[in-house]
Amino acid sequence: MHKYSKLYSIVAFILLCILIYIGNDFQYVIENNRRDMPYEEIQGVIREQVEDASAPQGVRTVYRMRVPQITNGREELLFYTVHQNVAVFVEDEMIYSIARDPHNSFGKSSGCLWVVVPLYSGEEGAEIRVELTTPYKATLDMATEFYVGEKNSLVVSKIREYGLCLIISLVTLIVGSVFMAMSISIRRSPAADINLLHLGIFAVALGIWQIADTPVIALLFPRKPELQYIPYIMLMLMPVPFVSFLEGVYGGEKRTAWRFLHILSFGDIFLCTGLQLTGLLDFRETLWMTHVVFGVVVAVSLYLLIKVWRCEGLNEKLRLTLGCILVSLAGLVLDLAVYYMTGGSSKMIMGISAFLLYIIVLGAQSIKEAKRLMAIGKEARRYEEMAYHDQLTGLHNRLAWVEMIRQVNLEQDTPAVVMLDLNDLKKCNDTRGHDCGDRYLVESARIIEDIFKNMGNCFRMGGDEFCVLINDGRPADCERALKELDSRISLFNEREPEYEMQVAYGYARFDRKEDYDLNDTRSRADAAMYHHKFRMKKAE
Repeated sequence: MHKYSKLYSIVAFILLCILIYIGNDFQYVIENNRRDMPYEEIQGVIREQVEDASAPQGVRTVYRMRVPQITNGREELLFYTVHQNVAVFVEDEMIYSIARDPHNSFGKSSGCLWVVVPLYSGEEGAEIRVELTTPYKATLDMATEFYVGEKNSLVVSKIREYGLCLIISLVTLIVGSVFMAMSISIRRSPAADINLLHLGIFAVALGIWQIADTPVIALLFPRKPELQYIPYIMLMLMPVPFVSFLEGVYGGEKRTAWRFLHILSFGDIFLCTGLQLTGLLDFRETLWMTHVVFGVVVAVSLYLLIKVWRCEGLNEKLRLTLGCILVSLAGLVLDLAVYYMTGGSSKMIMGISAFLLYIIVLGAQSIKEAKRLMAIGKEARRYEEMAYHDQLTGLHNRLAWVEMIRQVNLEQDTPAVVMLDLNDLKKCNDTRGHDCGDRYLVESARIIEDIFKNMGNCFRMGGDEFCVLINDGRPADCERALKELDSRISLFNEREPEYEMQVAYGYARFDRKEDYDLNDTRSRADAAMYHHKFRMKKAE
């Protein structure tokens, strides 16, 4: 796991808690003196700004229009506000207002909302006056469009208007989720690619940011204050996985530079969140800081990639990365330019389209690399299996014994060793053939493993000799297992008497006074096994 992953997870969790807190704590002050039909934009709207010392920015924006013809007895006045307090008058009667409750502990504004005000028949031609104030200078000159008609029709229209942006954002979110799921599913594999996880987190944050930033969400979920903060939080969270991905793929020796970008990204999160929580500045007011950080991250990342290019050459992976970043940067710069020119009301689609291309290209590249590593790992595991296992019986072999006893902590554990030897295997081979002898070995190994597999590891040491390393070698357990072995052999001989299976055995428990290591213990178990074999031969 990347060294910044734990810190990033903690930060993301804290920001999620903040969103939950906002949703539970935030209150509006709404006065609607009227009960809550296709739609059209109202024409002939007059806009003026008047000085008002009581307004947060000292300016009140006033819109004047006439009530159009009303059909079906009533219609609705609809308009979208961006961090603005609202007062609506028909003639000089206030019929609607919305503002942030002064007791709210979070945020200076009422957020981004769709205002829906009923208009009734008989009011055609009356003057509507809409007064807007905002605590933010950036939204002071933002123009507002007014519609009359039915809210549901406006919802459908806005979904169509922002449809392409929503689709691209949703695809980005899904692609990122798939990358994260793939990376997590193979996290224990040698081919596990933490870089794919970082790319997936970046894509998910990017998709959520764009979806939550559209006016459609405010229409579908009215007066959900936590939703208006999601775009800012997602934007703050995006640089960290982006930097982690590039560092993982192209880090090289430039650790200090990548560390600087991580510190800068986390610093932006902590600073902006701290300013918001203390009430000094809202996320909306610190948005420019996040934009600057993102610009620095992209610029420094480009510089570092160019350094890699100069040192290692322009390989296919680097060429794709540089090309995608340049395209994404161009789209992002264009979007940001339009964003600031329109006061934040533009549809930012160029940047996310370019980033989606970037994510898919690099994600596909990471998946291809992961598949290659998985194939190598599978082949390596196959060779390891062959190296440490007996090919005939499937048990561990002598090499595995040597490796395994090195890992036993004889200062804490008291293992036992059981030695087993098949009687008359040579006779079976000579009189009935080697196929019969192989069957004798395989069946014996199966019985031994069935009995001892839950107690320790079973080995074929060579020829007709087997060994069991028992983790906690209590004598009573060993005696019980060996009695079960005798019983299983008797049952096998009753079922297939032509084999006449006989297994001699002996065991010894590690003794610090007698044994230097487990090889000494095995020698004592081997001696006990030969005593048993002698008794079996004598009994014949």
